[in-house]
Amino acid sequence: MAYFKQWRLDTAKNEGIPSYMILTNKSIISLAKNKPTTVEELANIFGIGNLKKKKYGEDIIALLNSI
Repeated sequence: MAYFKQWRLDTAKNEGIPSYMILTNKSIISLAKNKPTTVEELANIFGIGNLKKKKYGEDIIALLNSI
């Protein structure tokens, strides 16, 4: 989970928005539990809708695969 929190912080700083707008803690926990393997599977994760899936999906899956 620490990897996701760091990625979320870095992404939020780059975009100039609060980190919770990238992913909430509940979303990060859901990612850790469910471990989706495709961008399409991100639709089953709490707090990840179509916009976040399109914007961050590839990064999230790449991060999951690197852990």
